Amino acid sequence: MTRLNWKWWTYLVIACLTWMIATLPARIMASIVEKQSGGLISLHSAEGTIWQGGAQLALQQQGLIDRVNWQWQPKSLLSGVLAYTLEGTNGLHAEILAGFSKTELRNVSISLPAAPLFQLDKRLHPLNLGGTFHLNATTLLIHGQSLTGSMSLDWQNASSSLVTGANPLGDYRLNLMPNGKSWQGQLSTQSGSLQLQGNGNWQINGKLIFDLTLRAAEGSEAALAPLLNQIGSGPANAERHLNFTF
Repeated sequence: MTRLNWKWWTYLVIACLTWMIATLPARIMASIVEKQSGGLISLHSAEGTIWQGGAQLALQQQGLIDRVNWQWQPKSLLSGVLAYTLEGTNGLHAEILAGFSKTELRNVSISLPAAPLFQLDKRLHPLNLGGTFHLNATTLLIHGQSLTGSMSLDWQNASSSLVTGANPLGDYRLNLMPNGKSWQGQLSTQSGSLQLQGNGNWQINGKLIFDLTLRAAEGSEAALAPLLNQIGSGPANAERHLNFTF
Protein backbone atom coordinates (compact mmCIF):
# COMPACT_ATOMS: atom_id res chain seq x y z
CA MET A 1 0.00 0.00 0.00
CA THR A 2 1.47 3.31 -1.08
CA ARG A 3 1.51 6.10 1.47
CA LEU A 4 0.71 9.64 0.44
CA ASN A 5 3.57 12.03 1.10
CA TRP A 6 3.12 15.40 2.81
CA LYS A 7 2.65 17.20 -0.51
CA TRP A 8 -0.38 15.10 -1.39
CA TRP A 9 -1.80 15.61 2.09
CA THR A 10 -1.32 19.35 1.67
CA TYR A 11 -3.12 19.32 -1.69
CA LEU A 12 -5.93 17.23 -0.17
CA VAL A 13 -6.39 19.62 2.76
CA ILE A 14 -6.38 22.64 0.43
CA ALA A 15 -8.91 20.94 -1.86
CA CYS A 16 -11.18 20.12 1.08
CA LEU A 17 -10.98 23.66 2.46
CA THR A 18 -11.68 25.11 -0.98
CA TRP A 19 -14.71 22.86 -1.37
CA MET A 20 -16.00 23.78 2.09
CA ILE A 21 -15.65 27.51 1.43
CA ALA A 22 -17.18 27.25 -2.05
CA THR A 23 -20.24 25.42 -0.69
CA LEU A 24 -20.92 27.53 2.40
CA PRO A 25 -24.73 27.49 2.60
CA ALA A 26 -26.87 30.56 2.04
CA ARG A 27 -28.23 30.32 5.59
CA ILE A 28 -24.88 31.71 6.74
CA MET A 29 -25.65 34.84 4.70
CA ALA A 30 -29.07 34.95 6.39
CA SER A 31 -27.45 34.76 9.84
CA ILE A 32 -25.04 37.60 9.00
CA VAL A 33 -27.85 39.87 7.72
CA GLU A 34 -30.05 39.22 10.75
CA LYS A 35 -27.19 39.79 13.20
CA GLN A 36 -25.97 42.99 11.55
CA SER A 37 -29.52 44.44 11.46
CA GLY A 38 -30.27 43.51 15.06
CA GLY A 39 -33.06 41.20 13.92
CA LEU A 40 -34.86 43.96 12.03
CA ILE A 41 -34.11 42.42 8.61
CA SER A 42 -34.17 38.69 7.94
CA LEU A 43 -33.77 36.35 4.99
CA HIS A 44 -36.29 33.51 4.75
CA SER A 45 -36.12 30.32 2.67
CA ALA A 46 -32.47 30.96 1.82
CA GLU A 47 -31.17 28.73 -0.99
CA GLY A 48 -27.79 28.23 -2.63
CA THR A 49 -24.49 29.39 -1.15
CA ILE A 50 -23.11 32.64 0.22
CA TRP A 51 -21.54 33.17 -3.22
CA GLN A 52 -24.65 32.58 -5.31
CA GLY A 53 -28.09 32.21 -3.83
CA GLY A 54 -31.41 33.76 -3.03
CA ALA A 55 -34.00 34.31 -0.33
CA GLN A 56 -37.08 36.26 0.66
CA LEU A 57 -36.33 39.51 2.47
CA ALA A 58 -38.49 40.32 5.47
CA LEU A 59 -38.76 43.40 7.69
CA GLN A 60 -39.75 42.58 11.27
CA GLN A 61 -40.74 39.13 9.99
CA GLN A 62 -43.11 40.64 7.39
CA GLY A 63 -42.36 39.82 3.76
CA LEU A 64 -40.90 42.84 1.98
CA ILE A 65 -39.23 41.46 -1.18
CA ASP A 66 -40.37 38.10 -2.51
CA ARG A 67 -36.99 37.22 -3.96
CA VAL A 68 -33.48 38.61 -3.53
CA ASN A 69 -30.74 36.90 -5.57
CA TRP A 70 -27.07 37.55 -4.92
CA GLN A 71 -24.11 36.74 -7.15
CA TRP A 72 -20.47 37.07 -6.12
CA GLN A 73 -18.20 38.80 -8.64
CA PRO A 74 -14.83 36.98 -8.38
CA LYS A 75 -13.01 39.48 -10.62
CA SER A 76 -13.44 42.04 -7.87
CA LEU A 77 -10.70 40.31 -5.87
CA LEU A 78 -8.19 41.71 -8.36
CA SER A 79 -9.12 45.16 -7.03
CA GLY A 80 -8.93 44.07 -3.43
CA VAL A 81 -12.68 44.17 -2.76
CA LEU A 82 -15.47 41.67 -2.25
CA ALA A 83 -18.26 42.48 -4.70
CA TYR A 84 -21.80 41.20 -5.09
CA THR A 85 -24.60 41.96 -7.52
CA LEU A 86 -28.15 41.91 -6.16
CA GLU A 87 -31.16 41.31 -8.38
CA GLY A 88 -34.72 40.49 -7.47
CA THR A 89 -38.39 41.26 -7.50
CA ASN A 90 -39.70 44.79 -6.83
CA GLY A 91 -37.23 46.05 -9.44
CA LEU A 92 -34.29 45.36 -7.14
CA HIS A 93 -30.82 46.01 -8.48
CA ALA A 94 -27.67 46.95 -6.58
CA GLU A 95 -23.93 46.44 -6.68
CA ILE A 96 -22.09 46.12 -3.35
CA LEU A 97 -18.32 46.46 -3.09
CA ALA A 98 -16.81 45.87 0.35
CA GLY A 99 -13.15 46.61 1.08
CA PHE A 100 -11.07 46.66 4.24
CA SER A 101 -11.91 50.27 5.08
CA LYS A 102 -14.88 51.23 2.90
CA THR A 103 -18.13 49.97 1.43
CA GLU A 104 -19.55 51.22 -1.85
CA LEU A 105 -23.06 50.83 -3.25
CA ARG A 106 -23.63 51.44 -6.94
CA ASN A 107 -26.68 51.70 -9.20
CA VAL A 108 -29.18 51.05 -6.45
CA SER A 109 -32.82 50.81 -7.49
CA ILE A 110 -35.72 49.21 -5.65
CA SER A 111 -39.48 49.57 -5.16
CA LEU A 112 -41.06 48.59 -1.85
CA PRO A 113 -44.54 48.59 -0.34
CA ALA A 114 -44.73 51.53 2.04
CA ALA A 115 -47.04 49.98 4.66
CA PRO A 116 -44.48 47.67 6.37
CA LEU A 117 -41.97 50.52 6.70
CA PHE A 118 -44.52 52.82 8.31
CA GLN A 119 -45.20 50.09 10.85
CA LEU A 120 -41.76 50.80 12.33
CA ASP A 121 -43.24 53.80 14.18
CA LYS A 122 -46.17 52.84 16.42
CA ARG A 123 -47.66 56.32 16.30
CA LEU A 124 -48.27 55.90 12.58
CA HIS A 125 -50.22 52.65 12.97
CA PRO A 126 -53.67 54.36 13.30
CA LEU A 127 -53.07 56.23 10.04
CA ASN A 128 -52.86 52.99 8.00
CA LEU A 129 -50.55 54.54 5.44
CA GLY A 130 -49.83 52.85 2.14
CA GLY A 131 -48.39 53.41 -1.30
CA THR A 132 -45.06 52.54 -2.85
CA PHE A 133 -41.50 53.62 -2.06
CA HIS A 134 -38.94 53.94 -4.87
CA LEU A 135 -35.31 54.19 -3.77
CA ASN A 136 -32.61 55.30 -6.22
CA ALA A 137 -28.91 56.00 -5.79
CA THR A 138 -26.05 56.13 -8.29
CA THR A 139 -23.09 55.84 -5.90
CA LEU A 140 -22.93 55.70 -2.11
CA LEU A 141 -19.59 55.41 -0.33
CA ILE A 142 -19.21 54.64 3.37
CA HIS A 143 -15.62 55.14 4.54
CA GLY A 144 -15.36 54.66 8.28
CA GLN A 145 -17.93 57.12 9.66
CA SER A 146 -17.88 59.43 6.62
CA LEU A 147 -20.33 59.43 3.72
CA THR A 148 -20.31 60.57 0.13
CA GLY A 149 -22.98 60.32 -2.54
CA SER A 150 -26.71 60.94 -2.48
CA MET A 151 -29.99 59.10 -2.83
CA SER A 152 -33.67 59.82 -3.28
CA LEU A 153 -36.75 58.09 -1.91
CA ASP A 154 -40.06 58.67 -3.68
CA TRP A 155 -43.36 57.90 -1.95
CA GLN A 156 -45.83 57.43 -4.77
CA ASN A 157 -49.61 56.94 -4.66
CA ALA A 158 -49.58 57.63 -0.95
CA SER A 159 -52.79 56.56 0.77
CA SER A 160 -54.50 56.23 4.14
CA SER A 161 -57.51 54.11 5.03
CA LEU A 162 -58.82 57.10 7.01
CA VAL A 163 -59.30 59.04 3.79
CA THR A 164 -61.80 57.93 1.18
CA GLY A 165 -62.42 60.80 -1.22
CA ALA A 166 -58.87 62.11 -1.62
CA ASN A 167 -56.82 58.95 -2.16
CA PRO A 168 -54.17 58.79 -3.36
CA LEU A 169 -52.94 61.53 -1.05
CA GLY A 170 -50.13 62.49 -3.40
CA ASP A 171 -46.54 61.90 -4.47
CA TYR A 172 -43.55 62.96 -2.36
CA ARG A 173 -39.77 62.95 -2.56
CA LEU A 174 -37.15 62.63 0.16
CA ASN A 175 -33.66 63.72 -0.92
CA LEU A 176 -30.82 62.47 1.28
CA MET A 177 -27.41 64.12 1.17
CA PRO A 178 -24.37 63.26 3.33
CA ASN A 179 -23.29 65.71 5.99
CA GLY A 180 -20.22 64.50 7.86
CA LYS A 181 -21.22 61.35 9.73
CA SER A 182 -24.92 61.58 8.95
CA TRP A 183 -27.47 62.01 6.20
CA GLN A 184 -29.53 65.18 5.94
CA GLY A 185 -33.01 64.65 4.52
CA GLN A 186 -35.37 67.10 2.83
CA LEU A 187 -38.95 66.08 2.06
CA SER A 188 -41.08 67.90 -0.49
CA THR A 189 -44.49 67.44 -2.12
CA GLN A 190 -44.51 66.63 -5.82
CA SER A 191 -48.31 66.68 -6.13
CA GLY A 192 -51.42 65.81 -4.17
CA SER A 193 -54.17 66.84 -1.78
CA LEU A 194 -51.97 66.38 1.30
CA GLN A 195 -49.10 68.87 1.42
CA LEU A 196 -45.98 67.58 3.21
CA GLN A 197 -42.78 69.42 4.06
CA GLY A 198 -40.06 68.13 6.34
CA ASN A 199 -36.42 67.73 7.19
CA GLY A 200 -34.43 65.31 9.28
CA ASN A 201 -31.21 63.55 10.10
CA TRP A 202 -30.07 59.95 9.70
CA GLN A 203 -26.99 58.80 11.59
CA ILE A 204 -24.92 55.91 10.24
CA ASN A 205 -26.15 52.70 11.92
CA GLY A 206 -28.73 54.86 13.67
CA LYS A 207 -32.27 56.08 13.29
CA LEU A 208 -33.92 58.47 10.88
CA ILE A 209 -35.38 61.36 12.90
CA PHE A 210 -37.78 63.63 11.07
CA ASP A 211 -39.80 66.80 11.68
CA LEU A 212 -42.84 66.88 9.44
CA THR A 213 -45.43 69.54 8.63
CA LEU A 214 -48.77 68.45 7.15
CA ARG A 215 -51.66 70.48 5.79
CA ALA A 216 -54.56 69.98 3.42
CA ALA A 217 -54.46 71.56 -0.02
CA GLU A 218 -57.21 74.05 -0.71
CA GLY A 219 -60.46 72.23 -1.35
CA SER A 220 -59.32 68.99 0.36
CA GLU A 221 -59.79 70.09 3.99
CA ALA A 222 -62.98 68.08 4.64
CA ALA A 223 -61.72 64.89 2.99
CA LEU A 224 -58.43 64.98 4.92
CA ALA A 225 -59.94 65.95 8.28
CA PRO A 226 -60.13 62.33 9.62
CA LEU A 227 -56.42 61.87 8.89
CA LEU A 228 -55.21 65.23 10.15
CA ASN A 229 -57.31 65.05 13.33
CA GLN A 230 -55.51 61.81 14.22
CA ILE A 231 -52.28 63.80 14.25
CA GLY A 232 -53.55 66.84 16.11
CA SER A 233 -56.67 68.90 16.69
CA GLY A 234 -57.32 72.24 15.04
CA PRO A 235 -59.12 73.94 12.15
CA ALA A 236 -59.40 71.96 8.94
CA ASN A 237 -56.94 74.25 7.13
CA ALA A 238 -54.40 74.41 10.00
CA GLU A 239 -50.95 72.86 9.85
CA ARG A 240 -50.15 69.79 11.89
CA HIS A 241 -46.69 68.89 13.09
CA LEU A 242 -45.30 65.44 13.64
CA ASN A 243 -41.92 64.27 14.89
CA PHE A 244 -41.24 60.63 14.18
CA THR A 245 -38.42 58.12 14.16
CA PHE A 246 -37.69 55.16 11.92
